[in-house]
Amino acid sequence: MLKKSYVLHGPLTSEELLEAERFWIQFEQEKFLSEELKSLRDYKIEKESPLYNYMPYLDENGDKKYLAKPIDQLTSPLPSDRINQTPAFSVCGLDFAGPLYVNNFGELQKSYIVLFPCRVTRALHLELVSDMTTNSFLLAFRRFLARRGSCKVIYRVIMPKHS
Repeated sequence: MLKKSYVLHGPLTSEELLEAERFWIQFEQEKFLSEELKSLRDYKIEKESPLYNYMPYLDENGDKKYLAKPIDQLTSPLPSDRINQTPAFSVCGLDFAGPLYVNNFGELQKSYIVLFPCRVTRALHLELVSDMTTNSFLLAFRRFLARRGSCKVIYRVIMPKHS
């Protein structure tokens, strides 16, 4: 603590605020982390210490710092169908969208869209169908194959049908 002869009057300076902050940080670290600070001063951090993985050290003011860097988010590996170079739509998905209401000569008709997303290039082929029957789907699928060529793999996400 400061002696009575060093007491200054007036507003606090930024240096005084930083010095006070350092003092209280060191005070609290000594109070709660005395064993870890002793091992840091001796440069001997035990492997059992919770600080071991953070590579801690003491800076010139005696404050504890860490050399550990934040880790990058791990990404899951992509399926081989997405990595291997293949022609567009050789690996594709299949899904339905709708219903949509199409104006056909002044009459609104319920229609659906068959979606064929390419799993390699992320392109999208759309086919409009009048209903969700097998016959309508097969006609749309034949149009898709005639336009895009044959598919090696088709993925279908099975979702419950909503009314």
